[in-house]
Amino acid sequence: MAPADWYPDPASPDQLRYWDGAAWTLHTHPIVRADATATAAAIPAAIPAVAVVAVPAPVVEVAAGTDFLEPVYVREAQPAAVAQPAPVAQPARVPLARVGAGRVQFDGERDLAGNRAGQTARAQAMAIRRAHPFRSFAAWVVRAHDDERAWRVGADGEERVGRFLRRLGDEWRVLHAIPAGDGADIGHLVIGPAGVFTINTEHHRDGRVWVAERVLMVNGTRTDLAPKAVADAQRAARVLSLACERDVAVVPIVAVIARGFTVKAMPKDLWVLEAHRLARWLREQPVRLSAGEVEAIYVRARWERTWQPNG
Repeated sequence: MAPADWYPDPASPDQLRYWDGAAWTLHTHPIVRADATATAAAIPAAIPAVAVVAVPAPVVEVAAGTDFLEPVYVREAQPAAVAQPAPVAQPARVPLARVGAGRVQFDGERDLAGNRAGQTARAQAMAIRRAHPFRSFAAWVVRAHDDERAWRVGADGEERVGRFLRRLGDEWRVLHAIPAGDGADIGHLVIGPAGVFTINTEHHRDGRVWVAERVLMVNGTRTDLAPKAVADAQRAARVLSLACERDVAVVPIVAVIARGFTVKAMPKDLWVLEAHRLARWLREQPVRLSAGEVEAIYVRARWERTWQPNG
């Protein structure tokens, strides 16, 4: 087999074609020497005279004095590379995803807006039933007044109050089951044009509630719910005032669900109201907060860390 070199093109005697030692290539060049005819006869017999498909030849530049020993190929002009746009810098991730009355999520925090009315009491009742299933079932059958029943009835009352509070308009904000430490909670926190209110529930479906200036009795027995309601409101006022960096007054309310309800005199430091009248009573109170103030307090109140001692 002939060595790789430039030879007369068997398909076109007036040009040279490059033989790579094994086959004809597509590289050609016109013969410019005077003895082209003699050169054509110099095709080695070992090179097959095969038909070569004519294709556009690449542009060739021949340096002076090279005698065609090594052609210098010039690449066809390539289209200019299209400049790619610089990547858009992504803004640094901030913990607040959305602001407003809708659901908001901070990294690593729990939004109390997702709490359900009565969920703490319901969880306590379920925990007791799981720990003492037979005893709880027996107490339920005979309607005994045990701890499981107390938590379960309390949860029923909180859920009912939560449904009544849905009657408030869009200008009001309501949170439920705010953790207050030691497994206790603030049943409901209401923020609206009339101000900020904590609501504790007294649920005695078949009982009678009697209210005087200094006492709240259920079926003739004095209870501690009134001072507890006042303490919850005072704690909420301290927490929200610190979080909002302004004085936030909080009014305590006891919502009563009972067969009989008697008010001899309203206590001076809290309101005791029938649960089904809550929404109407709140709407009838004078305006004390603007829409912006309502939202500012709510945005801080809805986060669990606000209510934690080191929050």
